[in-house]
Amino acid sequence: MSRICRIRSTRSSFVAMGMCISDSLNLEDVAKACVEEKRWEFMVVGLPLRLPGSHQHALEPDRDLLRAEPLPNHRQETSMTRRFEGKVALVTGATTGIGQATAVRLAADGALVGVNRKPGIDATETLDMIKAAGGEGFAVEADMRDPVAVTAMVKEVAARGGQLDYVVSNAAINPFMPWDATSIDDFDELFETNVRGSWVICTEGAKQMIAEGMAARSS
Repeated sequence: MSRICRIRSTRSSFVAMGMCISDSLNLEDVAKACVEEKRWEFMVVGLPLRLPGSHQHALEPDRDLLRAEPLPNHRQETSMTRRFEGKVALVTGATTGIGQATAVRLAADGALVGVNRKPGIDATETLDMIKAAGGEGFAVEADMRDPVAVTAMVKEVAARGGQLDYVVSNAAINPFMPWDATSIDDFDELFETNVRGSWVICTEGAKQMIAEGMAARSS
């Protein structure tokens, strides 16, 4: 079962494991990508997540909530709303699908977005979509299986943006193969990308946010 847990830090960052609806990010575009890709998992660090209603529980059984039309009583946004103005975000696996939709939406709402791409993958399409939405972004390269590269990516985004406010750990693979045809190498690639990669990006992102918060308090 998915859980929501709070990282104790001066930036009140959060880690969400599982697909959630957040009034703070307005995930209609992400929901569409979820349906298209038949994927329902990703992590978010730094976003103040609020589930609809008063119960904070996983939404995995409630996929009907992940629909394109607004939720009941959902605040309607205007074109003037830029809720993430002045913020810096890093989105992994942002060249297609869920990650691309998230990166474009964050940028459209004012965030400067680090668009993670795997080596050999072009991020031009996402960057063009961000520009068309009136946002700003830049490509950052890292293979989620490489902890050193992932850590360096976090530091690069923080250095280029002057800070790091949000990390969306979306990058994942799904080989769609039967269990008895899955080799040890297949499993290792799946685990290193989806599990260890998500853990590294979230922990390194949180460390960066905490360090920035401590630096701000001491200055």
